[in-house]
Amino acid sequence: MKVVKAINPVDRTTDYILINKDLDIVIVVQKYLNFLKATAKSPNTIKNYCYHLKLYFSFLDGIDKDYNRVSTDDLVGFIQWLRKPIRSMQVDFLFKENSVCNNTLNTIIAAISSFYQYTCRSENFINPVIYSATFMPTNGYKSFLIHTGKRMVAKNLLKCRVKKHIVTTISDDKFNLFLTHIENIRDRLIILLMYEGGLRIGEVLSLWIEDLFLWDKRISIIPRDDLINGARGKSRSERFIDIPSGLCKLIDDYLLFHRPNCSDTNHLFVVGKGKNTGIPLSYDTVYKMFKYYEKKAGIKLSPHVLRHTHATSLIKAGWDASFVQKRLGHSQVQTTINTYIHLSDEDLKGAYEKYEQEKGD
Repeated sequence: MKVVKAINPVDRTTDYILINKDLDIVIVVQKYLNFLKATAKSPNTIKNYCYHLKLYFSFLDGIDKDYNRVSTDDLVGFIQWLRKPIRSMQVDFLFKENSVCNNTLNTIIAAISSFYQYTCRSENFINPVIYSATFMPTNGYKSFLIHTGKRMVAKNLLKCRVKKHIVTTISDDKFNLFLTHIENIRDRLIILLMYEGGLRIGEVLSLWIEDLFLWDKRISIIPRDDLINGARGKSRSERFIDIPSGLCKLIDDYLLFHRPNCSDTNHLFVVGKGKNTGIPLSYDTVYKMFKYYEKKAGIKLSPHVLRHTHATSLIKAGWDASFVQKRLGHSQVQTTINTYIHLSDEDLKGAYEKYEQEKGD
């Protein structure tokens, strides 16, 4: 099994195709991926689901089973197969360590489950993914009559239990040290928009020049589909982001002196040199950029860490959760609260020391 990347000649977007060992397209997977594209799923989602299905169909080849003839036990076997560094059922018992974390397993299982939900409806066979009916979980205060209004939801029984981790952030000192290794103004600007604006990588790559309101120290985040670089923000609602004066000046310098003079695109961030000069930056280019500077600075960093650092800083500065929600583009304030309102050991220690000091006074 192999995933092939192809450029769609109609809209110039990138498509991902799963082919088998005979170099034939796996039709059932292609139909499902076309369904995802038709229902406006994110290009990243479609790409990731294609790779997840590659793993699954490779497993099915190994056990000589068709996708429409598997049982729940086969899916359990797939999970066990994913956990092992040697992808072989014959030597499975020799290896104890996991090679895939539970979060990744759940992502892969979600793709397989979605594939079967679509395919079983069109081909009329029994879905091997098993679900149980359970009450929709609630957060926070529960009223006396909450049971009267509870709704039932389907729970995927193949989903693995995961531990809730505190989000990863980077200290100011480490970030400033990382930044000293970046001389390219375009790369610095991309990283600072995530660090000082809390933007997602898709939102950065979706920015157009007309989204900039530098006189007002603001930028507009506008959901866009079918961009040539495949960029897409997760939030589907427009919002404004206030940015500091220093960042506005950096954007101005980039536009005046460093961005190539390309009139055929209004994307803010484009390739700066070479045969692809003026082409909008892609996800792969930005991820490679992060890897390059990680190696150069000796500091591990990712777009998610920058966004998490920004949000955590706002919470610690006393921002109301609803303000942070609006700035980050979360659809629900509960997402902001669950993700970012937490206390680290240092927070608790600082609070206790302050308590002791006040008690002593």
